[in-house]
Amino acid sequence: MAQFQGSKSGKKALRYKTLDHRTAAESLRATHRPASSPILWCGWESPELEEEEDHAENLRLDRLVITRKLLVYLGLILIRFGVRFIADDLTHADVMEAQDGSNTSKANVTSEATDLNCARRTSSTKKFVTISLATVSESSRNKDSTQPDTVSPLDSSEHRTSFIAPSEESYLHPATSSTNHPCHHARTTSGHAPQLDMDRLVGSGRFQWIIVAFAHLSCALVVIHHTSMQTFLLPVGHWCRPPTDADVNADLWKEENIPRRPDGAYSQCTLYEPGANGTLVEVACNEWQYDLQPGEVTVVSEWNLVCDHAWYVPVAFVYNRIGVVISVPFFGQISDRVGRLPAVYVCTIISVASAGAAIFSRSFANFMAARILLAAALSVLELALLIILFESSGDKHRDSNIFLAMAGGVVGTVLSQVLTQALKNYKALDMVTFALTMALLPLFCLLDESVRWLLVSNNGEFAEKVIRRAALWNSYHVNDVNLFATVSTFHAPAVLHKMNILTFLASEKVCRRTVALCWTWFSILLSLYGMSLSGRSGRIWHVVFLAVTRTVCVLLSWRLLLASRRKTLLTAALPLTCSMLLLHGAIKGAYEGSLAWIVGEIIVCMLIGEIIVVNVFTFELYPTVVRGIGTSVAIFFGQLGATCGPVLLKLQTHVSPTAASVLCFVMLFTATFLIRRLPETKNQKIPQSMQDIQP
Repeated sequence: MAQFQGSKSGKKALRYKTLDHRTAAESLRATHRPASSPILWCGWESPELEEEEDHAENLRLDRLVITRKLLVYLGLILIRFGVRFIADDLTHADVMEAQDGSNTSKANVTSEATDLNCARRTSSTKKFVTISLATVSESSRNKDSTQPDTVSPLDSSEHRTSFIAPSEESYLHPATSSTNHPCHHARTTSGHAPQLDMDRLVGSGRFQWIIVAFAHLSCALVVIHHTSMQTFLLPVGHWCRPPTDADVNADLWKEENIPRRPDGAYSQCTLYEPGANGTLVEVACNEWQYDLQPGEVTVVSEWNLVCDHAWYVPVAFVYNRIGVVISVPFFGQISDRVGRLPAVYVCTIISVASAGAAIFSRSFANFMAARILLAAALSVLELALLIILFESSGDKHRDSNIFLAMAGGVVGTVLSQVLTQALKNYKALDMVTFALTMALLPLFCLLDESVRWLLVSNNGEFAEKVIRRAALWNSYHVNDVNLFATVSTFHAPAVLHKMNILTFLASEKVCRRTVALCWTWFSILLSLYGMSLSGRSGRIWHVVFLAVTRTVCVLLSWRLLLASRRKTLLTAALPLTCSMLLLHGAIKGAYEGSLAWIVGEIIVCMLIGEIIVVNVFTFELYPTVVRGIGTSVAIFFGQLGATCGPVLLKLQTHVSPTAASVLCFVMLFTATFLIRRLPETKNQKIPQSMQDIQP
């Protein structure tokens, strides 16, 4: 009984304490109550109703405070985990560097010993051949009764040829030991592809810069296309169009002929018409007038995608992404079987043709068909050019080249925002897109196939031509001996076989990498497109802030990409993004102004920087023989995440303003743990065959 009374008194004290801290809110509402409208016991504002409203408001405030505290605590815990992960990665990196140093020294000693043994065997072979030739010559001279010391055995051209032949034969077919293991190119016969550094093979210069320019343009075109579709599919204020013969003021006509809704707004899809008995009847209209300035044209206003046709808008957005989702997996198989360059050529032709068809479309169906083809072709073209650039760059310049190419996405974002504000006409922006796609046509004359893919495909003759052409563009002198050794090494019979999706899935290690990368790509692109769709704005200072923040973000990503390990960088960046998502959820639950938009834009910038790092990481994890298939599968799931971006808006609207942020937090945090299970690729050899990723 005493315990019950104690708990009852405790609850009563807690209730009084809660009521005390809510007195300020109640007094504030009392001061804002109009003096001319007293509280009526039987009117619209009874004490019971006011008490229920106060109770509901207090519950909402309590939930908001609790949510903020939980989000802050989760953010602090997440930062602590991120710091711990970074420390573990740095410790592991130091240990691995020490092991690599010891292994390198051991490998150097072993290599020197092997070379010494090979040299001794070659020298003994030469001596044996020389002695044999001398013996034969001596016996022949004795037989012919000639002077034995008149001619040396090595002075004869015939003998010299016989002496040099074993050396050339040993170069083409290395000498073997008693166990029949070759002294040189031992990795080739075991299935491993040799190391290939493009800087030493073709140099670095104009050849790579041409690929960077085309890849940069393709990245910008992809962003311009998707941003323009999002902008010109936005809802537009509209109402029924007045009759053409109505010579009355527009506002007066709306007041007399358009019904009002309970909230006081005009109806957007109906108007009054006189009935048979003289009464006004509300009917649906077939023509609309839009709240646009003269010269402004959007996709919605051009094709009347309102009222009964409003469902076309989300379908158009989904179909625009579905084209990319369907086309990307086919590219992977084609690029690994046929080559990177044929995919580039086909996608360039489709891009130019579909961009031109979108301008001259006479129906919404034709317009969307052209846009779907354009989205698919540009996305595949971007991926193909990035792979060619990755495989054509040397170890010293690879990260910088990929960064410069992917920076086209930031340029495309700023350019699309500026053009949208300046032109405000989707047809004019389509003309700009068509002109930019026409700028891709010179790649038919300037672009070459990937040297790495040619070598692993045993197309040595074509690879040699590309190497010489690239070296000529870079003003680099080709060492014929190194070139012959490189091409002949990849011609070994046990090197590489062309891969397909079945052999790709048969490797357990490749499947593990693919699962982690697919989830990471899905989480990042879902968060990116969800935040981008919810943060659109047309103010000038917003555009300036967007340009500055994204430029700073990509520059910072570039410096970190050059200086940090892949796993360490992503392990630090993803938890920080998760913390920012929690902060954004807490702010969005209380404020719906510029502060929430600024935090959301910072999150978008962080996600863009992470995409650059993940893209490089994906290229480095897959061997050359399956790089197209593996990357396309990962991008496929990323495009699925981008397609599901509007779902986050539905969560914010129908569930809670913080629901989208919490969902993105969970997904990105899971991706962080999956990335930690992947191998580090910074300063490691780029794998060529499936054997290169085996332990």
